[in-house]
Amino acid sequence: MRSWGWSAAAAIVASVLLAGCAGLAASTGSETDRIVAEIHTQVRTTGLVARAGLPEPTPVPALEVVLDDTHSRLVSTGERVLDLPPDEPVRDDLITLVDAALQLVERVRTALESGDHAELRDSRSRADELAAELDELSERL
Repeated sequence: MRSWGWSAAAAIVASVLLAGCAGLAASTGSETDRIVAEIHTQVRTTGLVARAGLPEPTPVPALEVVLDDTHSRLVSTGERVLDLPPDEPVRDDLITLVDAALQLVERVRTALESGDHAELRDSRSRADELAAELDELSERL
């Protein structure tokens, strides 16, 4: 049973890395388009981590590595948002969405550490909500 947990974590890490590369490559529009795509990728990654944290035994260390990377990418993306011109129409929305995504990462991290499956399920739902908001924002661009 234990090897299944680590195998699942390895599969998730590989999927996340491939999704991140695909998301970035697919977004060839403006800097704002690329920022939205990056936030979307990290939100989806966080949702996958929340899902992977539900089965027992939970591969917490491997999932924390993914969350660390996700957090770093969101911080970097937040810096890119702040570099956008102040008159960029969706700049404030992006700041709010990066902040919400960072909060989600911390919710999932805390839930993993405490084994709070209800919070992990709620976090998956929140990831879906944020992804939908990002999809709507992307359509407006």
